[in-house]
Amino acid sequence: MRIISITFNFLFILQSLLAQTLVIEKFIPLNFNANDFSINENRNHIFLISKETNEIIKINSDGKRLKKIGGFGWSEGQFDSPASIVSTAIDIYVADFNNHRIQRFDQNLNFISSLEKSETINFEYPVSIALSTKGDLYILDSKNKKILKINGFSKLERTFGNYESGNIVLREPKVVKLDQSQLIYILDREQILAYDEFGSFIKSIQIPEDLKDKVIDFQIFQNSICFLTEDSLYEFRDELKKYFIDNEIIENSKFRKLEIRLGKLYLLTEKGILLCEKVN
Repeated sequence: MRIISITFNFLFILQSLLAQTLVIEKFIPLNFNANDFSINENRNHIFLISKETNEIIKINSDGKRLKKIGGFGWSEGQFDSPASIVSTAIDIYVADFNNHRIQRFDQNLNFISSLEKSETINFEYPVSIALSTKGDLYILDSKNKKILKINGFSKLERTFGNYESGNIVLREPKVVKLDQSQLIYILDREQILAYDEFGSFIKSIQIPEDLKDKVIDFQIFQNSICFLTEDSLYEFRDELKKYFIDNEIIENSKFRKLEIRLGKLYLLTEKGILLCEKVN
């Protein structure tokens, strides 16, 4: 176990510094270029996307490669620039960006089904996906700038975020996430827009000025929000805190994605995955 000393930079008029410690429980090295990942804590498995090779890789919590599927193509189990992955205790969902579909697999990466554009379900270039605890799938359609809610029976329940659904519309949506209460959040330019499960707009969260155009991922957790840029992790509750992680493990390594599961913080970097204690 490693204990890394972190310094927070509170951004307000009278600058002050506060030292705090973030416990790094484990570093999982990767020998391939991963762009997104999803954690299955129940089975100690991690599923990763490699856009470079159009593959999905399954590893265990020690980094051992268990299975790999994919390659470029449009057949079952092949991909053209996979963009997002989410897992449940049973299934894996992958946003197959250039093939305009969502592929579904079991925990052993065996193909189950594919959700594609049809007369009733219209989406293109899915860039991000999220799953609710009820089994509803939320698809971020990057071309038509809308969210599709697909229920557990693969039926379109509603769309929102576009001009047809109200005055608050998406402009350049990048990431969709759900919080613990199952509200839907979308990273859209300099703000994060929040909707309820019925697609009704609730509020907008302005991204701090210093982070505009830099945030690549985020996570809502309890009463705070974590922002991820390529080189830093931030937390915002009452003030904005910047985490300085001074460690040779991730030196000169860019951040890619973050997940918070069961109070643990997972950070995907160019070199591997950092497993940390939760952000307080």
